[in-house]
Amino acid sequence: MSKNKDERICLGAFAGAQGVQGATKVKCFTENARDICAYGKLQSEDGKTFYELSYVRADKLGAICRVKGIDNREVMQSLKGTLLYVARELLPETEEEEFYYVDLVGLDVRDDDGISIGSVVSVQDFGAGDLLEINPSKQDGEAEPSFFIPFTLEVVPEVNVKDGYVIFARDALISSADDDLENYLSEIDEDVPKQ
Repeated sequence: MSKNKDERICLGAFAGAQGVQGATKVKCFTENARDICAYGKLQSEDGKTFYELSYVRADKLGAICRVKGIDNREVMQSLKGTLLYVARELLPETEEEEFYYVDLVGLDVRDDDGISIGSVVSVQDFGAGDLLEINPSKQDGEAEPSFFIPFTLEVVPEVNVKDGYVIFARDALISSADDDLENYLSEIDEDVPKQ
């Protein structure tokens, strides 16, 4: 799978002002929260604004940081939710079993019988853990709405970026799924020709 050298990776997001002197909480998507400051200036999603962060201390979301040039609580609070990106080329190469979440987008999603149910659209975290957003394969020529599966080792035991797919464990997924997803997976079983 070729990588675009201009590709950017989201390392975190501003999560609101901290204190009265313009420090900010930063939700970090890095393995170590301190690493949010290790790759130089971070870009906004549109690439027009750059932020230079300095690490102050750990926080339950990730880190408390200062942003060069911003010492006003109201200004920092107004930036809450701003995603922070860095050029992929600045990040370390991944090891054999490692990957960046951006590498998952577009991968085929297969159940443990090898049946494709769609592809990964995004990786999300709404506060209760990582989720894979799946764009289902078309059924009878009609597109179904996307849905989420928990991105846990139990539900997604295999990620193969090199060969372009992830495997989910159907039983583990169904035990944690809502009725709509369970019905959708049952319909796939009915539509797949038996061998």
